[in-house]
Amino acid sequence: MTLTRRLTLFFLVALAGVLAAFSAALYLLAHEHLRQVLDDKLAATLNVLVAAAEVNPEGVEWEPDQRLLQIPHDPAAPVRWLVRGDRPFGRDRSADPNEEPLPEFPRDENRPFHHRDAAGRRWLIRQVTIQYDGPARTPTEPRHHTKLTFTAAVGVGPTERLLARLAFTLAAVSLAVLLLAVLGSRWLVQRALRPVRDMADATALLKATDLAERLPVPIPPDELRQLATAFNDLLARVQLAFERQASFTGEASHQLRTPLTALLGQLDVALRRDRNPDDYRRALTAAHSEAQRLHRLVESLLFLARADGDATMPDTQPVDLTTWLPKHFAEKWHDHPRELSIRVVAPDHPTVVAVHPPLFAQAVDNVVDNSFKHGMNFTLVTVTVARRGESVVITVDDMGPGIPEADRGRVFEPFYRSPDARRGGIEGTGLGLSVTARIVRAFGGKVSALPHQGGARIAIVLPAAGG
Repeated sequence: MTLTRRLTLFFLVALAGVLAAFSAALYLLAHEHLRQVLDDKLAATLNVLVAAAEVNPEGVEWEPDQRLLQIPHDPAAPVRWLVRGDRPFGRDRSADPNEEPLPEFPRDENRPFHHRDAAGRRWLIRQVTIQYDGPARTPTEPRHHTKLTFTAAVGVGPTERLLARLAFTLAAVSLAVLLLAVLGSRWLVQRALRPVRDMADATALLKATDLAERLPVPIPPDELRQLATAFNDLLARVQLAFERQASFTGEASHQLRTPLTALLGQLDVALRRDRNPDDYRRALTAAHSEAQRLHRLVESLLFLARADGDATMPDTQPVDLTTWLPKHFAEKWHDHPRELSIRVVAPDHPTVVAVHPPLFAQAVDNVVDNSFKHGMNFTLVTVTVARRGESVVITVDDMGPGIPEADRGRVFEPFYRSPDARRGGIEGTGLGLSVTARIVRAFGGKVSALPHQGGARIAIVLPAAGG
C-alpha cells in the first residue's frame, strides 16, 4: 500500500470515528431531551388532574365538571388521560369519542412505562394514586372515593419519527462528508507528497559518474525542505569525497611512479654491463635511497587510506609532554644534521595528554621535518608546550617564508604543495602534514596553520588528561 493510500485511509478512519462519535452524542442528547419533554408533559398532565381532586373527611372528592382542566393539546405529542375510582363514573375525558378509552393498568407506581394500543401506536404511560387515609367509612355520594388512580399517556410516535429523521440526517450528512473527504484528502495528500515524488524521481536519475546533480528543494519551509536540504548536503559531501579520492588516486599514482622509475633506472644502468664494485655500490646506495623513499610514501598512503575509525588508537596512555618532548628529540634526532636547531620550550608544571606515543611522535616529527624543509638554513625551530584551560597546545615555529593566507587551509590536504615549494625545488610529497592531521584527530585534537611573524607556525591542540 502506498504512502498516499495509508495517509488517506488513516485520515478517513479518524474522520469516520469523529463523525460517528459526534452523531451518536447529538442523537443521544436529542433523545434525552425529547424524552424529558414527554416526561414533563406527563408530569404536567398529572399535576392538573391531581389538582382537580380534593381529600376531605368524606373521602377523595373528584368533580372535574366543577373545575377547569387546562390540559394543552399538542398534535406533535398527543396527551390522553384516565381517572379511575372505587365506583364507576364518567369516561376518559381526553379521548376522542371514536377511540377506545385507555385501558386500566395494574401498575400503581409513579414511574413511566410504555404501552402499545390496538392500533399499534406507542404511548408513554405514568400513573399516580391518591388514597384516603381517614377513618373507614362508606362514601355516601358518587363524587367521594376511597382512592383515585390518575393515568396520563403521551404519544411517542411523533417523537420516534423525529428521532428517526434525525438519525437518517446524521447518517446522510456523515456519508456526504466522508465522500467529500475521500476526494479532498486524496488530492490534498498527493499535493503534500508531491515533493517526495519529485525527490524520488530525481534520486532515480542520479548516477555515480555525475554527482553534481541535486534534489529539488520544496519552496515551503517545512520538514520536506529540511529533508531535501540535508540530502543535498550529503550529496555535496559525497561529491567532495569522490573528488578528493580521485585526486588522491591521481597524486598517489604520480608520486609512486617517480621513485619506482628512478629505482628501475638505477638498476637498469647497473645491469646494463659489468661494472666494478664501487659502481655497483653507488647504484645500490641510490636504489636503497629510492626504496626508502618509496617505503615512506607507501606507509603514508596506507595510513591516509584508512577510515577515521580505523585510525583511532585505543591503547592511549598519559604522556607528560614537559619531559617527553625533550627526551624524544634527544633520542630521535641525535644524528640529524640540524639536531641543535630544535629548541623545546616547556612549562615547569606537567602538561599531560592521552596519546599513543609512537604515533604522536610521528605527528610531531612530520611538523618539525616540514619546518626544516621550508625554514631558512641553520635557523631555530621552536617547539613550545603550554596549558590553556582544558587543552594542551604544542606550537612549532620556524624562521622561513611563512605560509600564505590562501594556503593555510590546504596545507593539511594530501599531496598539497604550495606553488612556492614546487618552484623552489623543495623535496617532499605533501603527505607529512596530512598524516599529522589524521593522527591528531584520532586523539580528539585538531591541528591548524596560524599566522606568525617571521615564519610559519603549526599549532596542535589536544585535550588535557588529568593534572
